[in-house]
Amino acid sequence: MRMSLSGLITLIVVAGVVLFAALGGYTYFQVRSLNVHMNEEYAAAAQQEIAQSVARVLSEERKRVQTIAAWDEARQQLGTSDYYDYWRTQRVSTLELPDYVVGVELYERGGNALAVDVDIPFTPTLRNRDQRPILVRERGRDYLLLSRAIAHPAEPDATLGFAVLALDLAEALVPPGGLRYAALDSRVTTLPEKARVASSEIANKVRYQVQRNDQIDQFQPLVEVAFVNVVAAMIILLLIIYFGITKLIGRPLRQLSGHIDGLRNEQSQSGGIGTPFVIGELEKVRRSFNEYQSRLEVVHRGLNRKNRRLWKLAHHDPLTGCLNRRAFEDDWKHILELASKSPAGVSLILLDCNHFKAINDTYGHNVGDEVLKGIASTVRKNLQRGDRLYRISSDEFAVIFVDVVRDQASDIAKMCLSSIQQHGFTHLGVREPVRISIGVAHSMSGEPADLKGLYRRANVAMFRAKRPTEPPLAIYTPDMEGSGAVALSSRAVSAVDEAIAHGQNICMNYQPVRRLSDRVLAYHEALVRLRVDDRLVAPEEFFLQVESRHLDAEFDNAVFAALLRDLERGLIPEGQGLSINMSGASVVASDLEERLEPFRRYLPRHSLLLEVTETTLISQLQLASEKLSRLRGRGFQIALDDFGSGYSSLRYLADMPVDVVKFDISLVHAMCEDTARGRMLQKLVGLLKEPGYKLVAEGVESDAIAAVTQQLGFDFGQGYLLGRPQELEPVTA
Repeated sequence: MRMSLSGLITLIVVAGVVLFAALGGYTYFQVRSLNVHMNEEYAAAAQQEIAQSVARVLSEERKRVQTIAAWDEARQQLGTSDYYDYWRTQRVSTLELPDYVVGVELYERGGNALAVDVDIPFTPTLRNRDQRPILVRERGRDYLLLSRAIAHPAEPDATLGFAVLALDLAEALVPPGGLRYAALDSRVTTLPEKARVASSEIANKVRYQVQRNDQIDQFQPLVEVAFVNVVAAMIILLLIIYFGITKLIGRPLRQLSGHIDGLRNEQSQSGGIGTPFVIGELEKVRRSFNEYQSRLEVVHRGLNRKNRRLWKLAHHDPLTGCLNRRAFEDDWKHILELASKSPAGVSLILLDCNHFKAINDTYGHNVGDEVLKGIASTVRKNLQRGDRLYRISSDEFAVIFVDVVRDQASDIAKMCLSSIQQHGFTHLGVREPVRISIGVAHSMSGEPADLKGLYRRANVAMFRAKRPTEPPLAIYTPDMEGSGAVALSSRAVSAVDEAIAHGQNICMNYQPVRRLSDRVLAYHEALVRLRVDDRLVAPEEFFLQVESRHLDAEFDNAVFAALLRDLERGLIPEGQGLSINMSGASVVASDLEERLEPFRRYLPRHSLLLEVTETTLISQLQLASEKLSRLRGRGFQIALDDFGSGYSSLRYLADMPVDVVKFDISLVHAMCEDTARGRMLQKLVGLLKEPGYKLVAEGVESDAIAAVTQQLGFDFGQGYLLGRPQELEPVTA
C-alpha cells in the first residue's frame, strides 16, 4: 500500500484530533459535575451563614440595648428630659457604639419619644412596645429596631419607659472578617417601603448572592494545566512525526525554494542554508546563496545600527527611553505649523517629581535614576498607542494630545497620577512616598496664538499642584496666574506636608512637669513628633522645614487638632493640666482665638497653658500682649518658654501677660554652679518670685539639680529625672 506525504500527515492529524476531542469531552463532564455539586454546597453554606449572622446581630444588640436600659442616666432622662438633646448627642457617644448603630432614642411609658425631632427609622410614637426586635424599611434603607423596657429603680416591675436602639442592617450583618459564602445585594431585603416585620422573619427577607467558590477556582487551574499538558504532549508527538518525515523528504527542497522566494521578494533570510545538501550541484548553489546573503547582511546591519543610533541620540532620552526635549520642541513646532492651516484642540500635561533633588542627595543618583525610570514606565502604561511621552528636563515629563476632548486628557492625567501613587519605590530604599505634581492646560480653539502660551499655563498649574494644601493634580484656570510655588523635598518635608494636609504622621508625646516640693504631677507639656513608616523624624528636621517654608501657623493647626483628639479620648486625666506650645506666627494670627475656642470646653477639667518663647513676645510685643491678654481672660494661662535668651526679656516682662516663667536648661544648670554667673542667676529667681510668677526649671536631670532649684524657690521642675516624653494611653475606669 502506497501513501503520499500529505496523506500520511493528514492521517496523523485526524487521529490526534479524535483523541483530543474524546479526552476533552470526558474531562469537561467530570469538572462540570464537580462544579454543580460544590456550588450546591456553597449555596447551603451561604444560607446558613446569613441565618447565623442575623442571630449574632440580634444577640449582640439585645445585650447592648439592655445595657442602655439599665443605665442610670437613661432613667434620669425619663425623669427630667431638659437635657435630653445633650444626652443623646454627647453622652450616648461615650458608650462606643459600633459604626452601624444609627441612633438611640428614649420613649416614655406611653410610647411618645422624648426628642422633638425624631429621625428615621424612629417614629414620634413607639409602635412596638412588646420589646420584640422588628425590621423596618424606610427611605431605601433597612433598619433593625430593638427596644427594652426601662424599669423603675425602686419598683422593678414598674416601667418608666423604653430604650430603642436602631442599626443599619446592611452594615451590621457583615462581621469584621467579612462573609465567606454570601455576598449581600445592594438592596439588603425584599421589603417594600414602610414595611415592618418581626425578627423571626429577618433571615428570610435578606437578599444575597453566593460568593465565588474558591475550591472550584483552585481546582479549575489544576484541570486546565493537566489538559494543557495532554494537548502539549499530543502536539509534540505530531511535530516529531511531522518534522521527521519532512526532514527526510522535503527539507532540502523547501530550503532552496524559500531562499529563492526570499531573494525574489527582497526579504531577509538571515543565516542562509546551514545544512549541506547531498547532491553536489545543489550544494554549489547553496554555498553561492549563503555567500551572497552574508555580504548583504553585513552591509544592512551596519547601516541599520548607525541610523538607529543617530535617531535615538537626536530624539530619545537614554535613561528613560522617552522622547527628549529636542523631540518635544520639534513636535511642538510641527503642531504650531498645522494649527495655522487647520486648528485643532490641543492639551498639554506636565508631570514633575516633587523634591527630586532631595531624593538624589539622600539616596544617591543611582536611586534617583531608577525613580525616573519607574515614573516613565508607569506613565507610559496609561497612554494609548501613538501617544508620545517626553522627558523635557531632569525630573519633568510632558505629554501632548492633539484633537482630543479636554476631559479625556484630564482623565489620562488622573490615571497617571493614580498609577504612580500606587507604584512602590520601597524596593529602591526610598522610605517616603515619591510624590508627583501634574499640571494640565487645554487650548480648545487650537489657534497658534493660544498654543504659544499653553506650556506656560500648564507650568503654572503644575506649580499650584506642588503646594502641600492643594491636590497633586491641577487643571489650569486664569486665577492661577502669578501663584506658583516651589516645593522642597526630603523625608521631613513629606512628613510635614502630610501632617498639614491630612493630619497624618503626627505622634504626640507628653512630658510631665512636677511640683518640686512633693514630685506630684502638675501638668503635661505636649511635644509634637512626626512618624513615617514606624520611624520618628527628628524634631530639628521637620521644624527646620516648617520654619524655612513659613508653615508655622499651618503646622500649629495640625498639632491643635491632634491635641483635641487626645483630650477627647481622655489621655489627660481630669485635674491634670496641659501645656501647648505656639509659634510666633500663631500668636499674632488674626484667627488665634477662633482656633483655640474648641479647647475652652476642657477648661473646667484641665488647666491649659499656652507656651510662647520670649523672642515671639519681644518681636511683636504690643500685638502679642493684646491677644494673650484676651486669652487669659477666657481662662487660659500664659507661660514664657526658654526664658533668658540674652536676658533681654527682663526689660519687657513687666508688660507681658505671663503667669508662668520657664527657665532655659542652660540657665538652670548655670545657677547650680558656684560661680559669679550662677549667683547672679540665683538673685534673678528671687527677683521673679516677688511679683508672684510661677517658675519652672527645665533640665532637672538629677536629684542635686532638683534640690538646688527647690531651695531657690522654683515651683515646678521638668526633666529626665521627673519623667521623659512619652505617648499616653487612655485612662480606663
